[in-house]
Amino acid sequence: MFKVSWVAKLPWVELQVGFDGFLHTMKCKICSKIEHKNKLLAPKWDSLHKHASQRKTDNLMRGVKKGEWYISNDCKHNKNQVAYAYKGK
Repeated sequence: MFKVSWVAKLPWVELQVGFDGFLHTMKCKICSKIEHKNKLLAPKWDSLHKHASQRKTDNLMRGVKKGEWYISNDCKHNKNQVAYAYKGK
């Protein structure tokens, strides 16, 4: 279930409200613009974290302790984010 506090934490998310006034899906503004197609996401915190390739470690890896969050560098969203920054708005 979507929470309003997520808007500040995830500025790349655009809400997709249906005709009935309820939130049904969310859209990644960055990936949609760079890939020229709508990238729709489920309005769940786990889905949004996975899209941005934010993972929790289950063991010690490259300076990240067990249980801490890290972001994968080879994630498509991160590559699109760099391209979006270079392209400008």
